[in-house]
Amino acid sequence: MLVLKRADLKTQLITNPDVLQAFNQDHALEEFVFSLYRGDFREFFKSLALMETEMRGDMLLHAHYGYYVKEMKIKAYDQLLSTYISLNLSYMAEQFGVTEEYLENDVYNIISSRRLSYKIDKISGKIVNVQPNRRSHMLDDIFKHGDVLLNRIQKLSRVINI
Repeated sequence: MLVLKRADLKTQLITNPDVLQAFNQDHALEEFVFSLYRGDFREFFKSLALMETEMRGDMLLHAHYGYYVKEMKIKAYDQLLSTYISLNLSYMAEQFGVTEEYLENDVYNIISSRRLSYKIDKISGKIVNVQPNRRSHMLDDIFKHGDVLLNRIQKLSRVINI
């Protein structure tokens, strides 16, 4: 679920007969998958909390539960934010069933780790979509590689002159 896109989530999980049979045995898992697919983020966060509790108690998954929970939150935040140019923090907090302060801190930490390309406008209380400028990234890479190349050429010219 972590690596699947939303379209693949339906084809590989939701309509898969083996997975549907597993859902009949574990309704919490079913709600977890379906709530993310439907975009019911309040229920998804509740289900994620249940999954976190189960993973903490599992001997094999305990070491990885923090990473999994963080990545699933990023996936959910991005699923909601990617459909808008900007989104009010209050609306987003309401959708996820958390406080604005919690959401702002959580999203801030994810943005600062460069996992989401958004920025938080505290004055207007919005999260704004920031599309990365590919040309500026390419230009920065050219400058970095150019500097490295110039430094190597200078070192070689010093060696040749000696």
